[in-house]
Amino acid sequence: MPIDRNDMKYMLMKITNSKDSNKKYDAHIANTENGKITIIPFGNINKRHYRDTTALRTYKHLDHWDLKKREEYIELNKKKFEGDKNKFSSDYFTAKFLYSLRI
Repeated sequence: MPIDRNDMKYMLMKITNSKDSNKKYDAHIANTENGKITIIPFGNINKRHYRDTTALRTYKHLDHWDLKKREEYIELNKKKFEGDKNKFSSDYFTAKFLYSLRI
């Protein structure tokens, strides 16, 4: 599903294990106007998360399932992933796939 980001349309193509040693995953997004692929690393490798909902589930052993911690994460970081200008940012993917937010 294409989503506008700064007047450009992008589509999530796939999620892979990150090549960045400090991140968990890489989101591969494509610009639907010119086909250019952009890779966005997300998820701090040194931190636990609420629930890994990626298809890979490589880091499911870091799931904490603590609703209080999840709510604290949302409260502290919601400005980073809410709104159209933040679609397809690292914070957006972390919230969507590691904190189970429906955004």
